[in-house]
Amino acid sequence: MRETIWLTPEPRYSWALGGCDLPAYADHCDRVEVIRDMSALEGFATDVTTRVV
Repeated sequence: MRETIWLTPEPRYSWALGGCDLPAYADHCDRVEVIRDMSALEGFATDVTTRVV
């Protein structure tokens, strides 16, 4: 299974602020994940790899 997943450290409320392009691209992604630290990245990676197997 293939997905387009955008990882961002920015909280969802800030996507429409300033020059953030995420609102323009989010509709073209299967998922947008807010990853704020290495622990969240590790959890995301574990989830993605265990779902595929």
